[in-house]
Amino acid sequence: MSTSSERRAELVAGAVTGHLDEAEQAELDALVRDDPSVALEIEELRAVSERIGALGAWEEPLPSSAVGAPRRRRTLIAAAAALVAGVGLGTAGTLVVQQTGDEPARTATTGPPGTLGVAEPVRFEPATGAPAAAAEVRAEVIPHTWGTEAVLDVEGLAVGETYDVRFLDAEGSPVSAGAFLGSAVEIHCSLNAAVLREDVVTLQIVGPDGELVRSADLPTVAG
Repeated sequence: MSTSSERRAELVAGAVTGHLDEAEQAELDALVRDDPSVALEIEELRAVSERIGALGAWEEPLPSSAVGAPRRRRTLIAAAAALVAGVGLGTAGTLVVQQTGDEPARTATTGPPGTLGVAEPVRFEPATGAPAAAAEVRAEVIPHTWGTEAVLDVEGLAVGETYDVRFLDAEGSPVSAGAFLGSAVEIHCSLNAAVLREDVVTLQIVGPDGELVRSADLPTVAG
């Protein structure tokens, strides 16, 4: 079976949002039979969408007009497809947004370290006596099929300075997840590294002068 990447994204997005009709569901079922990883991708994206609260923003009453309903449905699918495409970008981009008081709660999904889509709290060990030791940095690590995500809440780092985020593998080799700028206000920063969760053992934040700002050993992934 041959399905374009765009069509695949539409079907996956429709499954995530629950907006597939019978024909589309049959098309998706055939795609899953041909590529079982699609089912795993759908489940993972459902967990991601719960964590960022994306689907809640789309829960609006459908127009009563018979003409408006299909258009509304296409809009939902298009928006969800954008979510699928954006999440799948991995290291192609880094999302940085200001923390807000009404930020949706993160997913309540649980599982052992390495479970896809499940956030793992990180315990940082600040470098003793370092200028950034007083800064507040909280983090979670989220495994994905396309890599490992680091979600940071940061406050108190030097404004305008660049901070690199990286994972270390078992041999100590670094894999970059991206970078962020210190801000005068608390920020929420989500970055992604092109390395699987089971292949990394440490998360680090490095300052502009190469100073190790934060470091945390990650739990070993079983199996």
